[in-house]
Amino acid sequence: MRIVGGLASGAVPRTDYWLGHMAQSTDKTLAGTRAAINPVLGEEHRVREEDLRRREAELQARQQVFTDFVENATVGLHQVGPDGTIIWANQAELRLLGYAGDEYIGRSIVDFHVDADVIADILMRLTRGEELHDYEARLRAKDGTIKHVLISSNVNTHDGKFLNTRCFTRDITEQKRADEALRQREKQLQEITDALPALVAFVDANQRYRFVNAAYERWFAVTRDQIVGKRIEELVDAVTYGNIQPSIARALAGEQVSYQAEAVSPALGVRQISATYMPQCDPDGHVMGFVALVSDVTDRKTFEDERAASEERRQRLLKITSALADAVTTAEVFEAIVDHAGAALNATSSALWLLSDDGRSLRLVRHVGYSAATARSLETLALDMEPSIPAVDAVRGGVAVWVPSQQELVRAYPHLARAVTPGRSYRVCCLPLVSNGNMLGSFGITIEEARDATEDERSFLLLVARHASQALVRLRLLEAERRSRTKADAVSRRMSVLSQASRSFGEIDIGHEQRLDKIVREVGS
Repeated sequence: MRIVGGLASGAVPRTDYWLGHMAQSTDKTLAGTRAAINPVLGEEHRVREEDLRRREAELQARQQVFTDFVENATVGLHQVGPDGTIIWANQAELRLLGYAGDEYIGRSIVDFHVDADVIADILMRLTRGEELHDYEARLRAKDGTIKHVLISSNVNTHDGKFLNTRCFTRDITEQKRADEALRQREKQLQEITDALPALVAFVDANQRYRFVNAAYERWFAVTRDQIVGKRIEELVDAVTYGNIQPSIARALAGEQVSYQAEAVSPALGVRQISATYMPQCDPDGHVMGFVALVSDVTDRKTFEDERAASEERRQRLLKITSALADAVTTAEVFEAIVDHAGAALNATSSALWLLSDDGRSLRLVRHVGYSAATARSLETLALDMEPSIPAVDAVRGGVAVWVPSQQELVRAYPHLARAVTPGRSYRVCCLPLVSNGNMLGSFGITIEEARDATEDERSFLLLVARHASQALVRLRLLEAERRSRTKADAVSRRMSVLSQASRSFGEIDIGHEQRLDKIVREVGS
């Protein structure tokens, strides 16, 4: 005996065994009955024989109907022998996979399954006598395409012996495609709504969130899974729910509602919102829930303040760039960066460190707002110092270091705890000064009010750092030009002296020793 696909081999029944067995049994019964009829019994025996013939015809007709039923059923049917060989399949099964009967029947069922572990599990379960119901599998069709199917099967046995399986194969390929298309649409919808700054949700008739976008996660400071399925009043505070509940009731009554209200965001605090609720109805007109579109309009309400702040930043940048443009000496450039830029940024302290020639340390060249002791402690900073500080980290990493509060400063740099003034509210920013990929130094500022810098503020500060870097490069070029001009003037003077000396030696009435001594003194000067 051999094992194939988890089934023990044995006598394989004929292809039409399960249909023919019933017919053969009937034939034997009829033959035996005929043999028992005595021809001399007359009319009674003739009637009995005609009745038997009629019954035989009816049985054959029923067999033909049943055969037609299984052969031409719309659901795929097949039988597998104990060795895993396909011994019969109906037309629906053959059409599903695109095979002719002789291309399919007689081969191992394993050949047509995409996933070997799946068919192995199916055969093993059937061998154990289990029944399968809607077991999902993938079959490979003749043209190479993959068919997704649901298989329901059990085993036909005789005297405890495995004869064949009874397998129903239902094609769900289109359903799978539709499900996948639906998943893709849902994913696309999620991605689109996640990209929106507004809060987008679907709330059902029981006021439970069934769909939310990423903005809800930011608003409630929890994950999407912690929102979906919960009622509105479970997530929002009592005051906010009281403000929006009348609008919710109107939306669930089938009315589109728009309103503005004050709401509390666990992550953002008190905000002003503008919301629209759009009822969604089933085909019978019953309200299933509503789509909520909620926008945070706090910034809109403070638009004038933002516009004024933008104008103020423009004016500050103009002052900074003007001061940098007018600066030509080292002291003027340092003053423009530290004093003027710091003042324009409303900084309580500011400082400029320049990278040493060997690139191993930073030197404090100017500061405003530091005590003498603090300035001495920050005068020279080794780039490999440990523990580090923000000014050094900005140069090491080549990116700005943003510290939103004193608490965050101490958390990130515990060794600075003894140097801070407890209770102060401020934020720190250290900007690397870079030009054409060359690190120049670091510019650090401290601004009152502890909070994260806005994107506008960060962009503005990075722009200031770029202008400061350009001013330092220009200063280096000016200094190099001055040194070059000084050297050129010295060379020119020496050449003039030598030229005069050359003419002097041509005059015979002048003492050469005295003239040579004078030339040496002039060249040396």
